[in-house]
Amino acid sequence: MRYHVACLALAAAVVVAAVLVRGAEGPATRPAPATEKGEVIEMAEPIVGTSANFEAEVIRSSTPVVVDFWASWCGPCRMVSPILDELAGEYEGKVKVVKVNVDEERALANQYRVQAIPTIIFFKDGAAADKVIGAESKASLAERFDKLAGGVG
Repeated sequence: MRYHVACLALAAAVVVAAVLVRGAEGPATRPAPATEKGEVIEMAEPIVGTSANFEAEVIRSSTPVVVDFWASWCGPCRMVSPILDELAGEYEGKVKVVKVNVDEERALANQYRVQAIPTIIFFKDGAAADKVIGAESKASLAERFDKLAGGVG
């Protein structure tokens, strides 16, 4: 019995600490990424991909698109997400980043045969041109962004 009470007290303390750190309004904000020289990197906001906007944002896009299929409970997805956010800023106007939550958009995940996450699909002219399954380094993803954007970066 004491064990259960101790666990509940610990869980309550964790929740209180999370609220204090994050604030009542939501997740804690990350500091803006910076270059080695300390210059802040501007970040473009990735687009939330849904069944309703996928065709317009990805398939009919005149800009190459990187689609990140992810879930909030996925550790490797959380590792890749800030990298994609940075790359979205670095390649703004050259490559668009769209993020699809597989728990909310199962039909899209099934349509693109996403069986493991993160799955990142690189679209050019409305067709899948490249695919990554699992977490990759920023350098590796930047090479793929360069290739997708036609060698500019």
